[in-house]
Amino acid sequence: MLRAAARTHRGTVRPDNQDAFLCRPDLGLFAVIDGMGGQQAGRHAAELARAALLEALEPARGLAAANALIRAEADTRVELYGMGCVASALRIADGVARIAHVGDTRVYLAGAAGCEQLTRDHTVAEGILGADYAGTLIHDGWAPYDRFTEARHQQCLAHLLRRCRELLETATRGAMPFPRQIQAWLKTALRLRDRFHAHQISAHGLAVARGRLRGQLLDSLLSRKTNVANERFARHLWNHRDHLLTFLTIPAVDATNWRAEQVWGGNRTLAGSQAQAVLASLLQTCRQQGGDVLDFLSQTLRRLPAPALAG
Repeated sequence: MLRAAARTHRGTVRPDNQDAFLCRPDLGLFAVIDGMGGQQAGRHAAELARAALLEALEPARGLAAANALIRAEADTRVELYGMGCVASALRIADGVARIAHVGDTRVYLAGAAGCEQLTRDHTVAEGILGADYAGTLIHDGWAPYDRFTEARHQQCLAHLLRRCRELLETATRGAMPFPRQIQAWLKTALRLRDRFHAHQISAHGLAVARGRLRGQLLDSLLSRKTNVANERFARHLWNHRDHLLTFLTIPAVDATNWRAEQVWGGNRTLAGSQAQAVLASLLQTCRQQGGDVLDFLSQTLRRLPAPALAG
């Protein structure tokens, strides 16, 4: 017979509690869920995840269903934009514990020998750079980068231009003006950079033009939107408005993260990203077991059948 207890507390920083948990010894199902995205949205995301886990009664399937539910509601309800959660779930059945987790919640095995961490956080960036990293980050809109509050940020303009194109491909006639405005604004910023690097404009002229660009952006973002996708994009730009023109304040900073994508490719398609994820997991496992990565790859490739050559 399983015995279990659970408790949650809002802590000393925030006035609200966006956590949820599952403690069902009768089902062998347990979970810790931390909602994100503001008081209303974070709590709602956590409740959706809890309901999905209860329905699935299996950690991996439950979290996959929760992801689909949360994304669907965030895409259709403007007030829930940006909501999400991190979670760890565990099911004990027939003497076997099955675990699934996402984010920085953790599962530990505690016993007489001490406490052993069973899961690995999905906070890779913080693990590499350190939470107090104070350098420059040029990146896409991946939310974990926002945790680096001491860093200087530049949002990748190439990603934003691609998002404009995607919005225009599906937009109805009334929804086209906003992505067109942002697309033109981004291209103007890039042309301004090129003019400065070509010595066609002075540092003072660059500062004046940068101020005008900021004013134009605010006018576009504060205008009324009637399209959910446009409103979601506008909220993203508003939340990162101070990270859009860093490259015009510090000319040595790139406007896109092309350098990072050149370093590690293969993740621009679903198949490529899946292959990259498998390879990264294998390399991490090899490192944790104290093995030699190059030797491991060499031995693995040698076991593969030789490809057939056409004559």
